[in-house]
Amino acid sequence: MESALSAPPDSPVDFMWPDEASLAAFRAWLQGVPSRAAVDRYLSDRRAAGASARSVIGRVKRQLVIFATSRARANLAATLVTASPSDRELAKAAATAIETLRGIPPPQPLIGDAVDRWLPVGLLGVLHAAGIRTLADLTLRVPRRRRWWASIGGLGPAGARHIEAFFAQHPAFTERAR
Repeated sequence: MESALSAPPDSPVDFMWPDEASLAAFRAWLQGVPSRAAVDRYLSDRRAAGASARSVIGRVKRQLVIFATSRARANLAATLVTASPSDRELAKAAATAIETLRGIPPPQPLIGDAVDRWLPVGLLGVLHAAGIRTLADLTLRVPRRRRWWASIGGLGPAGARHIEAFFAQHPAFTERAR
C-alpha cells in the first residue's frame, strides 16, 4: 500500500530523528490536544508565518514515518501513518512505535540485498537494464578506477556519484564485499 506519507524515493538513506519539541507536539496531539494548541505550546518559534498547525503536525508525522521506513520497520511506519487522536488504540500504538524507533540503528546493507532497497528509484531502471539486481552485482561493476560507470548504459556521472556516496556511507559493507 503506497501512502502519501511514505519516504520519497530519492531521499537519503539516513533520516533525521525529530527533535524533542517536535515529538512533544506530536505526542500532545496524539493525546487529544488540538493541533493548534500543541504547536503553539511546543513549536511556536518554528511555525512559519501562514503555516497551519495541522501541517506542522503532519510534517512531524511524515518525518517519523520516513524514519521508520529508513530503519526497515514498515510495520511501525504503518502504525504511525494511521495514528489519530480520535482512536485511542491507534494513538497508544503510535506512542509505543515512537519509543521503539528511538533506539533503532540504521540497517546495514548485505551483499545479497536488492539494489531496490538501497538506491533511488531513478537509478533502478538503468541498473536493472544492465543486469544489476543485487548489491553483489553492483560491487562487481564498481571497480576502483575512474569512469567505472561508462560501461553501464544510461548511468551518468550524477548517478555514479550517488552510488559512490552509498558505498562511502557503508565502509564496513565495502570491506566485506572485497
